[in-house]
Amino acid sequence: MKTCQILIALIPVILVYQVRSEDFVEIKAHSSQLFVPFGEFVWVNCSTSDPKETEYESRLKKNITTKGPNWIATQVIVDDWENSTLHCLYIGDKTAVPSVQSPTTVLAYAVPSNVTVDLETAVEEGKEYTINCTVQDVAPLEYLTINVFRGEDVIDHKSYNGPHVVGKKTESHVYKYTASRQDHNKNFTCEAVLQLGAETKSVRSPEITVQTYTLPESPDIRVQEWIERGTVTTAECLIANAFPPEEVKVKMFVEETQVVVDTAQTNEGNVKSSAELNTTDLSLGSKTIRCESDLFTLTKDATAKVNIYDHPTLAFNLSSNIVDLDEEVTASCNVTNEHPQAYVMRIIMDHREEMTAEDSTIIHTITANQRTPRISVTCTAFIANSSISQSSTQTLEVHYAPSSPTVTVSTNATIQTGYPLNITCQSDGLPAPTYSWQIPNNAKVVYSPDRSSIIIHTAASTHNGTYTCLAKNAHGEMSSKQEVTIVPVELPIVWIVIGVIAFIALAIFIGIVGYIYWKKGRKGFYALLTSHNNRKPAQHNIPTESPNNKTTGV
Repeated sequence: MKTCQILIALIPVILVYQVRSEDFVEIKAHSSQLFVPFGEFVWVNCSTSDPKETEYESRLKKNITTKGPNWIATQVIVDDWENSTLHCLYIGDKTAVPSVQSPTTVLAYAVPSNVTVDLETAVEEGKEYTINCTVQDVAPLEYLTINVFRGEDVIDHKSYNGPHVVGKKTESHVYKYTASRQDHNKNFTCEAVLQLGAETKSVRSPEITVQTYTLPESPDIRVQEWIERGTVTTAECLIANAFPPEEVKVKMFVEETQVVVDTAQTNEGNVKSSAELNTTDLSLGSKTIRCESDLFTLTKDATAKVNIYDHPTLAFNLSSNIVDLDEEVTASCNVTNEHPQAYVMRIIMDHREEMTAEDSTIIHTITANQRTPRISVTCTAFIANSSISQSSTQTLEVHYAPSSPTVTVSTNATIQTGYPLNITCQSDGLPAPTYSWQIPNNAKVVYSPDRSSIIIHTAASTHNGTYTCLAKNAHGEMSSKQEVTIVPVELPIVWIVIGVIAFIALAIFIGIVGYIYWKKGRKGFYALLTSHNNRKPAQHNIPTESPNNKTTGV
């Protein structure tokens, strides 16, 4: 009974509420925008104060619809590339309640099936290259951004902001850049990014590693210009500023024959190669040395000229090696081995050039007009345009009469008796002159083995006079005189004074000593006399001497 009364009492309230609900229906979609992979199902939810009178309106095919106390949800298949708007709306008495709806836009998308990056893997420094990013089967295009990465750094990007493009598309983006060394060994990638509301979908391409290279300068060849055949020499090839230096490949050739090279990197980052050139089997003359440097697609080379030579072999003769003064001599010189290049011949006499000719033979007449014992005559052959030469020297002996002799005295031309003295004679001539002397009569002297000197051990008055030296050879003779004066020895006054004083001192000394001894003698005599007078004569034991043995002392 009581329950029935309560229900009856609530009927007006329920009616009032129902009327108010119809007047104020609240509908609100949970999402205003949904991104759904194309061909997949998606639930669309809506809150409503009247689920029974609320429905979803959509051109997308609805699969399932379900309702709750204050919500409604429907599942649709997203099989249309056009953007679709689903409306959650009130379908009750629209005359009593104004039209109430809440839209949800559904957009189909497709994650790219593949992203690729296309660029050259070996690039030359300073040149422009293209990076091509390709994004395949992506939708919707207006939400796509393509990023270009070098390592982890984005170096370029492109965004597509509309209008809406229906369906999946393949999109490319081209980026041009100038290659630099900082790109070396870096990984380049492309990335496709779909910004789907709060959600992001991204796909990256595989990485491509780029090598940057440069070969800005031609090789520098360093090798001797002239190389003697049969020797081994080193040829060097320097490649400067190449990058990366460790990738440089170097080849060297003599003419068309490749030789073995050793390659090393210097501290400055340059590349230095060297090759040992054995010239034993090379022919004489000019040869080409070529150095080739290769770096990826770049090739640069350089050439240098070298000359393989043999030293000239000379035949050099004088018509005579012994001549008289002012006599002529013929010098003939020729090169007995051949060389592809011409020779320059030169005759030199005592370091003075006499004749030069561009030929392999030279003949020259020399006049021996120098008053000198020996003249050196040299023939030199040069290989043209080089410093390569060979020389041969002959000695020419020139004969001439003696010159005026020079007579010298060892100390002084005036000398005291008793002193030694040497007199020397010297004369220039070839053949060497012989010497003879004219000396004072009765002068006793000693001659040196070649008789060029007179030796006087003790000068005497007999050595006083004129000494004449005569120098002679096959071409003539010359003489010179020298006066020698011998003077007596004179004692200096000081020595005389010293002698007198010494004599007086000696005499005084002898007088004093004699007087002392005289005094002592007298004292002895008187003492002896006194002793004799006081002695008594002996009366016995006196021996009797025989008259025949008697000696009288005086």
